[in-house]
Amino acid sequence: MRHFLIIISYLISFYGFSQTFRGVIIDKENNTHIEGANIYILNPKKGVVSDNKGRFTLKLDLDLQQRDSLYISHLSYESKTIPVNTLNGQRITIELSPKVEELENIEFVTERKLHPKVKFEVLENMDLSVFAFGSDLKEGKIYISGGDLSERNDPALKAFQLNPSFADMQASLDKFLTEMRYTTKTNKVYNDKINFFDIKKGKWKELPLTLRRRAYHKLHVYQDKVYIIGGKRLSSNIRYEYLDPKIEVVHLTDNSIAIDDTNPHQAVNPGSFLYKDRIILLGGSLKIKNNGFKVYSDKIHSLNLKTGLWYEIGNTPFKGEMKTVLLEDKLYVFELASLKNNQKSFLHIFDLNSGKWVSKGKLPEEIRDPGVASSDNTIYLLDDGKFFVFDSKTSLLREYLSDLFIQGATMHYHENSLYVLGGYKKDNISMLPSSQMFRIDLDQLDNTKVNLFTEL
Repeated sequence: MRHFLIIISYLISFYGFSQTFRGVIIDKENNTHIEGANIYILNPKKGVVSDNKGRFTLKLDLDLQQRDSLYISHLSYESKTIPVNTLNGQRITIELSPKVEELENIEFVTERKLHPKVKFEVLENMDLSVFAFGSDLKEGKIYISGGDLSERNDPALKAFQLNPSFADMQASLDKFLTEMRYTTKTNKVYNDKINFFDIKKGKWKELPLTLRRRAYHKLHVYQDKVYIIGGKRLSSNIRYEYLDPKIEVVHLTDNSIAIDDTNPHQAVNPGSFLYKDRIILLGGSLKIKNNGFKVYSDKIHSLNLKTGLWYEIGNTPFKGEMKTVLLEDKLYVFELASLKNNQKSFLHIFDLNSGKWVSKGKLPEEIRDPGVASSDNTIYLLDDGKFFVFDSKTSLLREYLSDLFIQGATMHYHENSLYVLGGYKKDNISMLPSSQMFRIDLDQLDNTKVNLFTEL
């Protein structure tokens, strides 16, 4: 029996254990609840922040070793470390001692009230409610082209939820099917306009041009030209979707359009970025099967904007639709959630110098179709009420709460602010494009509560 217990103890120590920690953080001197305390583990770093009643729940989907510790810190209190093998899985109470600072013989306790959510400013709306458009920022102007204007509804759910006659579930099948015929259906419409938002003036302006109706494409501004590449278009009867094979080049000097018929990288939602005098395109989806699963590309192509020549330069280690951010010589690729990857999003990093890929693994479940922007070494993501800040140097991802409940938005960084536009609002019966635009002042983050954080 003794040998059996020793073996069990060894196995637990070796293989580790997953656990959920619940508790409350209080002030040791007056027993008041402490809001904004960080509760986390290391290797990898992952944690949460206590709420306004000092409560926290830290769920860990990774194996802990007996030697691991729980760390608790707060700006106004002394930090504390608790070995996890001393915790019995029950709700715990953690006392922190106030941090007293001395300045010229004057004692004071540091205290700071944090905002519960990231605040935003409402700007002038776009002319249309749209998402999945191409966009780029150049010299204080945000350019957008095309995009999906479609409103989508689930007729069956709409019939059940919006008609009181189905409340008793006694409605006949004939009546149910009749009701379905009168509910709103999806009307696919793609945009054919190009607009820009002047940040300094705070106004939108439409260029006097008519483009090809396309969506789920990419747009890049290089010198005095706008390059519109990829995505898909609709057939004349709106019944079919096709990959768009043509590249549109808008000359901003005279508002003219040139068409390039050569595009070897025809895909929906490919990753793309401007690198020196080249546009690089990665992956994307090629078609959708009857069962809802998509067929993806893993190709990487480069378009030399000086010569107009295309080159196939490699493959991605995964296939999918994606959003990309270039920081110095490293490309951060956010693989979007899909049926192929069980509705999970992933982060991959490509080193342009070495040509090597590194996968940082699965992202939090809340990140599915985010707006993405960057500045210096920081990447910002916004998705359905959650705002994330990723430090590329430390690999630490911080989550904040927000009242911007939109998905698929486009986001740009300019002078320490983020500009959020478009996207869609989705519930269980509908998906509606948004015409709204917002500005997030990043100076506020130092005074905003972090909801949770994790090391990728």
